[in-house]
Amino acid sequence: MYMKTLYELYADEIVEDTELSDETSNILFDFQQRNAKLLLKKLEKYGLAMLADSVGLGKTITAGAVIKHFIEENNAKRIYVVAPASLTEQWREDLAKVHNLFGGFEVISMQDMRKIEKARFIDQYAPVDLFVIDEAHNLRNDASQRHQELLDWFSENPDSKVLLLTATPINNSLTDFVNQIQLAAKGSLESFPVVFPTSKKNEVIDFFEAVKRLSSEMKQSENRGEKPDFNKVNRIMRQGLRHFLVRTTRKGIEREFGGLQGSDGSMKIFPKTSVTPSPYNFSDDLGSAIGNVINSNLHVFDDQNPRKLDVDSLLEQTQRTKHPLDLINEVARTDADYTNNVFVNVFQVLLLLGFSPYRSETYQHRFHGKTPEELKQFKLSPEESFSLQSQMSVHNMMRVTLLKRLESSQYALRKSLENYQRKLEYFIQTLDKGHIIKFKDMQEIQNKFGDDLDAVLQHNETAESDDQISLIPADPEKYNIAALRADLEKDQALITVLVELCQALGANDDKLNAFSELLTRIIHEQKSGKKVLVFSYYADTINYLRETLPSFVALDNFSQKSAFTSGENKANIENIVKRFSPKSKGGVDVTDENSIDYLFATDVLSEGQNLQDCGTLINFDLHWNPVRMIQRNGRINRLGSEYESVNIYNMHPETNLESYLKLVSRLKQKIDRIKHTIGTDQSILGEAENPIEYIDDVENEAAQQSTTLNLYNKEKATETFSSLDDDEEFLSEDEYILDLRRFIKDASDEDKARVFGIPTGKWGYLPETSRQDVLAPAVLALTRARGKTTDSETEFETHIFVETTETTQPVETIEALKYIRADVNDTDRRADKIDADRELIKRRTLSVAKNQAIKRQSPFKVTPSITRVLDALAITIPELNVRQSLNNIVTKQDQRSVKKLFDAANRDLKSQGQLLPNTIAGFEKAVRKLEQYDGDEKEVTAIEGLLYYAK
Repeated sequence: MYMKTLYELYADEIVEDTELSDETSNILFDFQQRNAKLLLKKLEKYGLAMLADSVGLGKTITAGAVIKHFIEENNAKRIYVVAPASLTEQWREDLAKVHNLFGGFEVISMQDMRKIEKARFIDQYAPVDLFVIDEAHNLRNDASQRHQELLDWFSENPDSKVLLLTATPINNSLTDFVNQIQLAAKGSLESFPVVFPTSKKNEVIDFFEAVKRLSSEMKQSENRGEKPDFNKVNRIMRQGLRHFLVRTTRKGIEREFGGLQGSDGSMKIFPKTSVTPSPYNFSDDLGSAIGNVINSNLHVFDDQNPRKLDVDSLLEQTQRTKHPLDLINEVARTDADYTNNVFVNVFQVLLLLGFSPYRSETYQHRFHGKTPEELKQFKLSPEESFSLQSQMSVHNMMRVTLLKRLESSQYALRKSLENYQRKLEYFIQTLDKGHIIKFKDMQEIQNKFGDDLDAVLQHNETAESDDQISLIPADPEKYNIAALRADLEKDQALITVLVELCQALGANDDKLNAFSELLTRIIHEQKSGKKVLVFSYYADTINYLRETLPSFVALDNFSQKSAFTSGENKANIENIVKRFSPKSKGGVDVTDENSIDYLFATDVLSEGQNLQDCGTLINFDLHWNPVRMIQRNGRINRLGSEYESVNIYNMHPETNLESYLKLVSRLKQKIDRIKHTIGTDQSILGEAENPIEYIDDVENEAAQQSTTLNLYNKEKATETFSSLDDDEEFLSEDEYILDLRRFIKDASDEDKARVFGIPTGKWGYLPETSRQDVLAPAVLALTRARGKTTDSETEFETHIFVETTETTQPVETIEALKYIRADVNDTDRRADKIDADRELIKRRTLSVAKNQAIKRQSPFKVTPSITRVLDALAITIPELNVRQSLNNIVTKQDQRSVKKLFDAANRDLKSQGQLLPNTIAGFEKAVRKLEQYDGDEKEVTAIEGLLYYAK
């Protein structure tokens, strides 16, 4: 009965009824064939699917099989592959080389909005059949312009299928996955029902709503300092993920297939990964040089020695609205010996920067000088409070950025400081003209007007109000302008000292010396070939290595055999990677003379590139998110690698590593709120943008810090990396699906016919282990509800487990399967002596299942502010049934537009005391649109009790 249960639940995971052409099957590994078939089934049934195989497992090739099937079998006329700009050429080459596809599709960069707009124009003549979105996690932010543009395009093609590709479907939060799926679902707010346990009962809710609740519960746990219930997260996520997700990992392949089995029967295994920490030390001479710079500039610090300041105390004092130098006498002194701790010494000075231009609102007379506790006493509007708190905490993000850059290279830090210095000067010039400029607008203004402030002012005199540059009057009645000027001058003086410190670091660059020695040794040893790939987070560091490294490395042809690439020169990337990895990239014209052996890159290469000609990787910077190591490793540890092992070397400072990581951790915990203000992909101090720099998660910080430390521990590094690569539990291959696959593979046709032919309504016993479990239900029923929606007549099918103990209620699928799962020894047949009122149990379980199957959450949460607007609308235009229309919202697009209307209405009520005509007209238009949709309710046409398990 266990296998019959799995067959009922996971029939979609069986691909015997889906066929690929012989030509396609012959070029795919077994797991790729199966995954391509699963994707085709999900695309046909649900209209969308996500392929989330681990890095290096050939997602492009698997997706190519789907594209080929659509062209040859479905007669598809329009197929679009939307990929990062750096991967578009690789897509064209892979589809041509591997699948012999030269047309019938178009590859577009997801950054090229003009080309996307042109493609959308053709929709009026022929709809799109299939969208393939590569590296779909780049679209996880549903507020981004790219996400919304593609959502509109997909919605204009309602019958199109959407295939998402990503190795990291969940980056920062669980909602990342939902945002990507809702994008592919054309904005639909409904998915599949899942059982969600609460403190009082189990209830069936939509999977999307369940993810929202899980995210909220996790955040509440973290705020209380408690560990989230990851067991619950796992159980609930797996209920919904299986409908959309197809995912295979390296270890999953080894468990299921024993390795990579090709069409010729040959078996290959993945290269093993060896991780080696590579420490570097700072010399006493460098420590003395740092001390000399600080001692010669004590006047900047009010004659206090910053090396005597307690870092923890300094962090807390600088959360106030005063400049840190004004609080230096209140900072506790330390007995710790920081004399030669280069990082701490430089950071003690960095902590004294005020970043006043980012915090101009804190210079209002009513706020300036106040502590966070005192500011809480002000009765501010939510918008004012959020803005003020954001400005209060923004300097913590600056500090994280500068601290990470300090570890990367003194050059990267110096470039950021020099950029900040230029922006300070521009801010001061604006202040001299009687205005305060918003820092987030400065780059746009400088791009448009350069340093000509008079041109900005002249523009504002003639431009329409919507076109004017936002400049705040520097009103001394409102702002403490004298304090603001003084604090700007303090930052200028501090930057001068910090640039001197960077020059001292550069004059005796111990990290660069250690790196050049490591690189030279690796090149001579050639453990995994002669090619070496070096990663840094920062383009500035790559540029620094380009300028300085050739004079450090004692190899005759090093300059000729090296290439340095970053986000600044993407156009040249494809040429460079072909010369670096000609076998995997098809570089037929690459010779010994023009080939590249040493490639230095930012994470512009960490997505999608096939570089398996290389077997050695060096991480020049510390890992702030260990998962990044997996993604980088995936560039060289891929299908087709000729090496038995690949080697990773991690550079890190040998001393005070743990305290350094804790320092970064403390700062990261303070920036969670500001992420929503600055965004995750903007340049902070004018440095080259690197989105990955800002999207590392602050959740589960302690566990991440422990993992990072282990990655730099000589004895634990390789084992820790291996465990990282094993996957998130709820993203890994489902153990129950694997049970079913094994049975289908190993069982005889007779056994399969007997098991799958078990009749509906069959009663049986729970396995012996579950019968001994006091928590196991008295009776567990698997039910199936079938029906259709009333408006669109879309058919649906839902399986729900229902338990009967003292009450009758739904049960989570994973929880039920734990009770039902039989082991190999539990095969004895038993006489049916079950003592239960079967008809009563059947009526109760089917009643619960039917009610839960048609249950629908309200798509729009009515808050007090929403109620206030609804009440005002009922008075102003009583004939307009806005409240009822809210139940007809079924897409994110409608939800977003209606929310904007309510926000505008609340502003009207606050400022005018009534709703303005434009707002009323907006509601009338929205209601007319929503009334066209009559509410797609679910209607159950058949409800069955499939199987019953008794204790």
